[in-house]
Amino acid sequence: MSDEIKVTLLTNVLRTFGLSEQAIDELVLYVEDLSAEAEPATDGPEPFRLREHFLSAAEHRFYLVLREATQGWAQVYPKVGLGSLFYATCSGYSQYLADTHRINHNHVDFLLCRPDSLRPALGIMLDAKGERSAGSRQADGFVAAVFAAAGLPLIHIPVQRSYNAQELAGRLSRAAKLPQLDAGAQPVATPPCCPRCGSEMELGVATGGILVWMCTNFPCCRAVRRVEPELRRTRA
Repeated sequence: MSDEIKVTLLTNVLRTFGLSEQAIDELVLYVEDLSAEAEPATDGPEPFRLREHFLSAAEHRFYLVLREATQGWAQVYPKVGLGSLFYATCSGYSQYLADTHRINHNHVDFLLCRPDSLRPALGIMLDAKGERSAGSRQADGFVAAVFAAAGLPLIHIPVQRSYNAQELAGRLSRAAKLPQLDAGAQPVATPPCCPRCGSEMELGVATGGILVWMCTNFPCCRAVRRVEPELRRTRA
């Protein structure tokens, strides 16, 4: 029996249970994934390769400043699968399988956890600039719905060339609803003034992942100032 006939038969059987077309599609994909995992191994090397970069350039740039902003009160974990955080609670078995499949195929860009217990405190989605596809918007909506249903805060932060670590720290602590964590947090260094135009500077990431101070008057002023070695060591 061909795979197409098997899928058609499975689809017809699932319709008899009164499931929605979306739930049926999710279950069919779930069964196909299980079937692929059950296939016997072939001779020769496995067709897998290590990705050159775990994070994109924009994600890595944000990650470095995110570590600065959460120093002392949170651990940062990138690209955490929703299946490691949540589980489905619906009563129907078919719907449970469909929901579990959707959870296992989505992730949150960054997760902040308490450093002592590693209890999740806040999820972060990094929004790229430009028009997003319908599939991406649907996935974002599903992630937001899961976080809301489980009572875990989630915020969206747009991709930027540089970030103000102090402002980011305040926004994160407010979103996490954990103000008591601020008392033991190590303060972020006071931004210096731009040596060229006098404007305030903010933390950014230069080529090679090096933390630097960048002028907030960019692009009118492109001055860059090195971060003091003492500050880099305390943030390591």
